[in-house]
Amino acid sequence: MEIVHVVAINPYRKGNKGKVFSYRMDTYDKVIESAAVKKMIQQIRGELPIDGVDLNDAQAVKKAQERLKSELPFFCPHYGMFKNNVRRQENAMPESFLFQTIIDVDDKEYVEKAIEKARELNCSSGIWNGSLLHLCYSARKKLHIGIRMPVGMTIEETQKAYCEALGVPYDESCITPERMIFLTDKDSEIYRSKMWCAVLSNEEIMKRRQAFLDRGLTVDGRGDAKVNSLQFTVNSNS
Repeated sequence: MEIVHVVAINPYRKGNKGKVFSYRMDTYDKVIESAAVKKMIQQIRGELPIDGVDLNDAQAVKKAQERLKSELPFFCPHYGMFKNNVRRQENAMPESFLFQTIIDVDDKEYVEKAIEKARELNCSSGIWNGSLLHLCYSARKKLHIGIRMPVGMTIEETQKAYCEALGVPYDESCITPERMIFLTDKDSEIYRSKMWCAVLSNEEIMKRRQAFLDRGLTVDGRGDAKVNSLQFTVNSNS
């Protein structure tokens, strides 16, 4: 059966941060493969000069790099669709929940070790077996790890447990339904599973939705659970 992929994305430079549009992955690929995005990433990382910016003025360079980063196209990893294309928490459409999330590794010194650890967890016998969906360097050459959420676990629970297993700090800013990620160039993509941003089978979706409902949550894992946290045991050897 053909795998369908969907991504909520704003593919434009300087795109309105409140707007995202649902596309297939070919739009995502077109953006990351573009010469324009590649140049922006090289400039943000200091590999290329920025027009009109004095390279000897460190403060001006940093400010220009931050400006460029804010102008990058972006996508939302948690949902494939937002009502009226408006990127707001209440507009995230529950039926388009992708059961995936992105872990941030903000310590540059730990990036390469985190890549190894993510691959190790993916091959483990614990709950993270087969969970790895995507590895990608961020605009500033830090790391984004895309993972499949374990059945029944919310975004927050997944983020906390995986960060613990990975050995990195948990960042609560990563758990919002409307979270956006700036896109980087194709050369920054380390690994992509065929299930990255994929629509799961009907059977798998129903199983995952029911697991949330059994906890008193919505079908996309939002709300206050009436059943206590699943108490998954996760450690670095999971």
